[in-house]
Amino acid sequence: MKVYLFLDEDGFCEGWGSNEEVNSVPYEIEDDEVLRGIMKYRYVDGQLIYDETKALLSAKESRKYKSRRQFLDLLEKGFEITILGTTYTCPYDDDSKAYLNKVYELSTSGLIDNATFDLLKGNEEVSFTVNKVNITELWLLSFLHEEELKKALSAKIQKIETAESIKDLQTIE
Repeated sequence: MKVYLFLDEDGFCEGWGSNEEVNSVPYEIEDDEVLRGIMKYRYVDGQLIYDETKALLSAKESRKYKSRRQFLDLLEKGFEITILGTTYTCPYDDDSKAYLNKVYELSTSGLIDNATFDLLKGNEEVSFTVNKVNITELWLLSFLHEEELKKALSAKIQKIETAESIKDLQTIE
């Protein structure tokens, strides 16, 4: 199949198309799979050459993106809190986080004495009205939850950045 490659100044593929365009290079492709990872190839003397370094950089960026996405997902799921022997989950999505921070600010300023929060018991939503001490406790737990996840993300990204091969990347959980 004939495709047209778009190359950067060093000959690395930046993409491809089925129609000839200005600065595109015609190429007869034998394996469609190559097109999925075309940015890992360099065009040299009429041939596509797989570039391990480019592939590793691409894999690292992908892993870092997925790790950040996983961090946000875990953050939003929230943290557990036990009230009278029952464990609840305090969601920590953007709205819940903003509400908790505002309530904490108002509580520490002495403007409110209590606030109502929606917690999850399994899949069931339960509302609780909590006093100043418990508002502070919820805020502290949310802060610790976020910090713990940030540390884990930072450690994982550090491992990704120092990986020397794709095989090394595959061992990172």
